[in-house]
Amino acid sequence: MSWSFPKRLQMMHWRQRAVATSLCAAIAAAPVFAAQVYVQPVATISAETDSNLDLVPASQGTAKTVEGYIADAAALIGIATPNSDTTIRPRIDYRDYPADSEDNRLEGYLDLISAYRSQRSKGNVYLGFERRDDFNAELSSALYNPYAPVPPTSPETGRTVNGGTRESLILRPDYSYNITTLTAVGVSGIYQKLNYSPENTSSAVDFDYYQEKAYLRWTLDQKNDLTVGAYGSQYQASHVDSRATATGVTVNLETSWSPLLTFSCNA
Repeated sequence: MSWSFPKRLQMMHWRQRAVATSLCAAIAAAPVFAAQVYVQPVATISAETDSNLDLVPASQGTAKTVEGYIADAAALIGIATPNSDTTIRPRIDYRDYPADSEDNRLEGYLDLISAYRSQRSKGNVYLGFERRDDFNAELSSALYNPYAPVPPTSPETGRTVNGGTRESLILRPDYSYNITTLTAVGVSGIYQKLNYSPENTSSAVDFDYYQEKAYLRWTLDQKNDLTVGAYGSQYQASHVDSRATATGVTVNLETSWSPLLTFSCNA
């Protein structure tokens, strides 16, 4: 049994069409499984005038007025897949004072928040890093950061060092699993590290802070969730012999009045 040339040519064309169709289908399906990535750069330049930048007390003389220039650059990076969303925001802030160069400073920030969800479980993690001027780090910023949760602690020494810096690292993971449609069990944690430069063991102490928590959450109805948990925490100073531990139980009732308004009561 033999094939004629036209039949062979027809079979080859059919195979080529089949391969081309398969490749097109694979290319069309690829974006469904691939991550979507976007980058949004942001930059601002501003000027300011300070009548007492160094906060000199009146008893120590007259403060001088200085002009300064501020350059702020950031990027918002988003990565999305069918089961996860990740947002990364690096930012730097440079301040220049031509008449008072000792107050020139460069500050850096990094926020990373990632969330994962499946049919019965969900998890999220936040990583935040700051390297700030010692004086600025003592003051709570009036600007709201939509990418960062409320810090677990807000160390304030009341003393600053001219030209000093403070580095802060925060890590907050959380994972929960739905045992039933109305009940979930989960674990969460907090890690915070602070470093001061130059070191000052009398007022600015480097430390590590840990907290681990296990919890059980019930959905009472469409608006109310009740969470009961147990936690343990530890504070450890880096260069001096100082530590503290704590354990406890938490109860939290969360009520969603609307998609944009939520009330939480903790005990």
